[in-house]
Amino acid sequence: MYLLGLREGTAYLFIANATGAFAALIYAFVLTYILAILVDKALGLRVTEEEYAGPGISQHGERT
Repeated sequence: MYLLGLREGTAYLFIANATGAFAALIYAFVLTYILAILVDKALGLRVTEEEYAGPGISQHGERT
């Protein structure tokens, strides 16, 4: 069996796999960023001051 890779002295497969992994990472980041922008425009991603305080205070009026 003929092996290629860093062990056999060639970096071709390593570079090809690293390039593919990097491309998948960038693709996922860009699509997630675009979706976040769309959701922010449609619904808003920020929480109100009341929501930031927590569900106990905002929904039940609880205090500690």
